[in-house]
Amino acid sequence: MKLYIPILVFLLLGLSYASVPAQINNLLSSYNVPSQIINSLTPVNITYSNKTYTALYNKNVLLFLINDSSGNFVLNTTQIYLIIRNYTIANAYGSINKNLLLSYMHEFQNSSSAPINYCLFETGLDQYTCNVSNSCYSCQTVPVCNLLMYKTDGVTGTFAQDIMSFEKEYSILNNSFNEFYSSISSMNAKNAAYNLAIANSAFANITNYTRSLYTNGLFPVTPNITSAMMSQCEFYPNPSTAPWYCYAFGYCEALTYNFSLLNNIQQIISEINAKPIQNSQIYMVAYNASLAESKYIEPIFYSRKVAQLNKILNVTLANYSSLLNDSYLILSHISNSSLYNELNQLASIRNYTINNFMSINLTQYNATLASYLANATKIYLELNKTYSYMLALARNNTALLIKDQLNYQEPSKQIQNLSFEEMQINQMLMGNIYNVSSAISELKNIGKGALSYYSSPLSLTELARYIDAPFARSLSLIIPMPYSSNLVLAPIYGSLLSLLIGVVAFGIVFIIYMRLRIKRKIIINKRTIRNWHLLFISIAILIILYVAITYFYDLKASNFAPISVFDNAVANSHYVVVALNGTPTISEYQCGSLISKSIISMNKEPILISISNGTCTAGNKSVSFSTCMNFYAQSNIPMVILTNGSSNQIKVYSFFGSYLYFEGNQSSMDACYPSLLLK
Repeated sequence: MKLYIPILVFLLLGLSYASVPAQINNLLSSYNVPSQIINSLTPVNITYSNKTYTALYNKNVLLFLINDSSGNFVLNTTQIYLIIRNYTIANAYGSINKNLLLSYMHEFQNSSSAPINYCLFETGLDQYTCNVSNSCYSCQTVPVCNLLMYKTDGVTGTFAQDIMSFEKEYSILNNSFNEFYSSISSMNAKNAAYNLAIANSAFANITNYTRSLYTNGLFPVTPNITSAMMSQCEFYPNPSTAPWYCYAFGYCEALTYNFSLLNNIQQIISEINAKPIQNSQIYMVAYNASLAESKYIEPIFYSRKVAQLNKILNVTLANYSSLLNDSYLILSHISNSSLYNELNQLASIRNYTINNFMSINLTQYNATLASYLANATKIYLELNKTYSYMLALARNNTALLIKDQLNYQEPSKQIQNLSFEEMQINQMLMGNIYNVSSAISELKNIGKGALSYYSSPLSLTELARYIDAPFARSLSLIIPMPYSSNLVLAPIYGSLLSLLIGVVAFGIVFIIYMRLRIKRKIIINKRTIRNWHLLFISIAILIILYVAITYFYDLKASNFAPISVFDNAVANSHYVVVALNGTPTISEYQCGSLISKSIISMNKEPILISISNGTCTAGNKSVSFSTCMNFYAQSNIPMVILTNGSSNQIKVYSFFGSYLYFEGNQSSMDACYPSLLLK
């Protein structure tokens, strides 16, 4: 029967032997394992946790462990231990000859059973007990024993104490024999480690207590005690301090244990203990296997794993850092638990992958990371779309409100209230938005309100601008003047048109008067002549008043222009000039670029120029500032002039030409409000 136990165990555990498969041979060769080592390996198939592994042994020494499904080496000592534990115990258990071990132990126990049983009988311990509390009753039931006990100071004497010691040691010894038999008999592949530990403990007790019985005074002195040693006993009158043999009574027969059998048992148990059955031994097998694998596998395996990890970090997770930064920026404005959880999961798995890349399946983790990255990106894009939409609404509202304010010298209270509301919601957009839908609704309402207040003002000033500004530009072509002079003279030029109209009107009236007089259709006398003179004087006065009023409104138009006028100028021109005034900063360049994009989006053509030290430069051509500004004013090409300065202002001019003047510091240039206004 013992020949079939190992085979049965292997079948139960799903283990089998086979020749080294070609794919494993190729795998080992790819890691530069020498062919002589590969040829010496014996493969064993092991099933653990529903997965199959191939363990490769060299003369019963585990060198490599391979996961059959992934084709990867198992390098972690703990994982190796868990996988090989059952097989290793089963393999070691199959080589244990339990029957021989039990036979030796029974023979050893029986070798001194007769003296032991006789001593039990002679001390009454075969039926009763001996202790101080019962005055060693067992000994009292045997007359000879009772007599000797009372001759040696009774229950506290040496003889009674030897009986008590014998009772205790025999009980422990008998229990140890039974534990040994039980543990060895019931040992199997599953409980081998546990039962072996019990057997080792029992064997230690058997060894110690059988030898200890020989020093009990109930038994005769052993042959190793010489007469010289006995002669020294007279120096020990007190039994408690004397060697045991000085007060040996020899009451029982001499013990006859066959210690050669015990030595045989010791040798067998030592061989069993040397087998990897205990967990610490199996762990050492796993540890040594891990070291053996590391010698060949780890350098190449490490480089391959590092390459895989780098591919994950640089390809799969190439956008990880930017996604993380962008997402947390969005989350600082809009709370979203889904994105937050996805980012935490992604970061956790990424960190785990980096810290454990040597022991995990990087292909699987790459797929997992890609999935979490895709989910987080999807949520981020949706959230960013919402936030970008809100920012676009806010920017559009800001542009409309700026236009509303620039359209009037004194904005209405309604516009001021809307501007205050927009300022509050803009601050919220830069902070934490608690209710997204409510914020979007509020932004839309502000936008509708701001749009409703934007219109082209109707006034005499705008009528004067509409009529006189083109005349002033045309007259500047006839009368060459510097740009600064043209700015001052423009209202006067406009007034000249009114004067011209007045002169024409006066001339028409005068011609009518002369024709009527020639044809004698009016009576010429002092009264009529006086009346006509009064009429001419009145007309002259009206002309003077008309010219003065025109100048007043032209001057007013020259000093202030609503932005709607500039918008009309942009709408009616194919070109829009973007002028960088002074020494441009990076922010100024960037703002100019944004304005140019806005101009292009309006199907207009931007012209970028720079103004510095009285010179106007466009491309490679440079002219004086005056010539440049006169040209664009006379051509009615609107301009956006950017100036880097400490004061923040937006000003619109539209009479002798049209321009939007924007001055501000770096933060204002970064905001670049003119780009919002050109829509």
